[in-house]
Amino acid sequence: VDRQFPGAVWSFSVGWGCDRLMTAADLAPVRSALATAHRHGTTAFDATGDMAGLECRGGKRWSDPPGPDDVGVDAVASVPEMTAVGGTTLSTDATGAWLAEQSWYDVPLTQGSAGGASALFGRPPWQTVNAAAGPSDRRLVPDVAAVADPFTGVRFVYRQQVVTGGGTSQAAPLWAGIAAVVNQLLADQGLRPLGDLNPLLYAVAKGSALPGFRDIELGGNAVSPGNPGYDMVTGLGSPNVGNLVKDILLLRTERA
Repeated sequence: VDRQFPGAVWSFSVGWGCDRLMTAADLAPVRSALATAHRHGTTAFDATGDMAGLECRGGKRWSDPPGPDDVGVDAVASVPEMTAVGGTTLSTDATGAWLAEQSWYDVPLTQGSAGGASALFGRPPWQTVNAAAGPSDRRLVPDVAAVADPFTGVRFVYRQQVVTGGGTSQAAPLWAGIAAVVNQLLADQGLRPLGDLNPLLYAVAKGSALPGFRDIELGGNAVSPGNPGYDMVTGLGSPNVGNLVKDILLLRTERA
């Protein structure tokens, strides 16, 4: 894809299972391909999964209470070169304007925004988060979030029927769409496309003139609570798109 469409935005809903059941060598080709695509301007997003932090669960009855071996993150979403996208429950007014948001977690179904600390990958230098966010030596996921609750999801037309989407597989392409719009604005100013987005996202969160994210403090998932600032359920938060675009354009202009 990189050779045929250099600089394209990628959205994945791909899970290879619990990342502690793999080795770094298993994912080395993926990391290499992503790094090469980044250099050509590609930005890549992946859904974190919908098992509410229990991505390592398998072989048990779902009615059984989760144990320590069930807790974990998906191997593809945890790759540092990937922007991992978690999920929220969104409230809007009658015109669609934002009112409130919390972590997506359906307790009876044990569904919700996945997240946690990678067993495979250490903390990337750009992932500057508060000390209480998670293990200081581990890659934490997700990076960001968007609406994923099927009860508050996005309506779209499929086979001539209006349906409502859901899951982090909805949240990831929403972020991909934002990235595509930003790339258009960058091109209009003669700047390169976004490429590796994670360093920019964390730079915006660390200090920008405008708040680029809506911090999701309410809720949690089966493993982690929501917290002020970064957390392992919704990451840096959901996008305040207007502000985020301005922040990114300013950073890219300064670094050009």
